[in-house]
Amino acid sequence: MNFKEAFLGFFKNLGHDFKEKITHLSAGTIHWMAVLCLLAVTAPNLLGLMLGITDTMPPIEMVLIVWSALGLLFMKAIIQKDNLNLITIGLGFMAQAVVMALIFFK
Repeated sequence: MNFKEAFLGFFKNLGHDFKEKITHLSAGTIHWMAVLCLLAVTAPNLLGLMLGITDTMPPIEMVLIVWSALGLLFMKAIIQKDNLNLITIGLGFMAQAVVMALIFFK
């Protein structure tokens, strides 16, 4: 193998490796951002209730659907042993439970 073939092969492999890594990184990042968006769905309404700005509760159907989706993503994270999503979803569940407890037991 001459220098030219080795040089071109190196850059071909480098391009393939970069494409493979950036695709995985982007998919993981998008998944984590989706988890954050799901956790933030009820936050404005719950904080408004806590601060006395509004007196309307979020629809129970919306809360159940969002928590079901988060529960499924939590199970997926357990299966895949994805610590970032486990921590994010777990802390989100705890934070929402604390906010709801502060609202209901005020």
